[in-house]
Amino acid sequence: MKRGLFGAAGALALTALALTAGAASAAAQTAKDESSARTRLKSVEADMAEAKKRQSALQKEAEKLAAEISVTERDMVAIARAIQTRERTLSQIEARLKTLAAERDAQTKALAAGQKDTAQLVAALQTMSRRPQALMFLRPASAGETVRSANVMMAVLPALQDRTAALRQQVADLGETQAALAGEEEKHRRELDALREDRKKLEGLRAEREKQRAGVLREAQGEAARVQKMASEAKDIKDLLARLEEEARLREKFAKLPAPKPRPAGLAEKVRAASRPQAVAEAPKKQATSPTVALTPPAPLRGNLRLPAEGSVMQRFGAATPGGGSSKGILIRTRREAQVVAPSSGRVVFAGPFRGYGQLLIIAHGNGYHSLLAGMARIDEKVGASVQAGAPVGVMGSADQGDPELYLELRQRGTPVDPLPWLSGRTAG
Repeated sequence: MKRGLFGAAGALALTALALTAGAASAAAQTAKDESSARTRLKSVEADMAEAKKRQSALQKEAEKLAAEISVTERDMVAIARAIQTRERTLSQIEARLKTLAAERDAQTKALAAGQKDTAQLVAALQTMSRRPQALMFLRPASAGETVRSANVMMAVLPALQDRTAALRQQVADLGETQAALAGEEEKHRRELDALREDRKKLEGLRAEREKQRAGVLREAQGEAARVQKMASEAKDIKDLLARLEEEARLREKFAKLPAPKPRPAGLAEKVRAASRPQAVAEAPKKQATSPTVALTPPAPLRGNLRLPAEGSVMQRFGAATPGGGSSKGILIRTRREAQVVAPSSGRVVFAGPFRGYGQLLIIAHGNGYHSLLAGMARIDEKVGASVQAGAPVGVMGSADQGDPELYLELRQRGTPVDPLPWLSGRTAG
């Protein structure tokens, strides 16, 4: 009986010892797990601190890149302005060359006609005037006849002298015209050389700018594809502008949406985050280069719109068109390969072919205003790019069939308005 009791007690004691040992082991494991979790948490916190450092560095890098792009674009605006000034100077020189050439040809023709009739007679009269006694030997006659001949020559001589003086003046005038023509031709050569150099500088700046903003425009490629799809579906330009405006409103709406508030992360979530610190670090980079920034309305356009190219207005707003309608914009005749600039600051929302317009560039200026440029041989901007007023956006053609013509439309919420009253300073002729 006693042995049974002792056996039961021993079993109980052994069980208690086992439970105590298990509890101690569990406690030790728990402590070990907590220590491991704390270690991993410290690692996560270190990763997050590193990610914040990277985020700050990326933000500074993005700000530096934006500043560099801004400087490059300001330089491009300045060189484009210089190019257009040279184009205007060249056009003025060429007009003077044309006038001087016509004047030279007329003077040459008049001088040749006068010289043909009077050259020999003038030479003879000059000889006789120097040696009047020779008349007696050339035509021996009576004294009366000699006197009559002398009287005739004395009467004719003043008129011939006047004509000779006029011919001499024509020669002098022709010399001045030729000298002026040579001077203008030299100016023309110098301006052409300077224009070529400026164009090379602009191409260099454009290549530099494209490298600087390559990431931004890469993300805008999807937008360009959507815009081309819109163009294929739009019924007309008004419909296309309405679609572009709707997309701009949606883009601005989503840009203003507040970011979701992060909920406090528990220990388990922080530990899990340790497996993806790279994603935390890369997120700011994408945000820093995002091109979908809401367009801020520019200064009032009226009176501040720039003439996009040097030239003369050949067709005004409202003029009759060959198709029987009326012009919704103006037509500017430009130089060959003329530089085209943005009429005002804004965002490129369309660049490419569109029915009836050929190669078309549309810039949104805010407040529902759009400028439309057509007729360029080359468009140098892409959808999604922001442009400053006067920034180079394209180049006219160099075809031999007459001077190229640039078409400019200004629309407010799809309705065309006359752009001429909106132009600042000098307007096309």
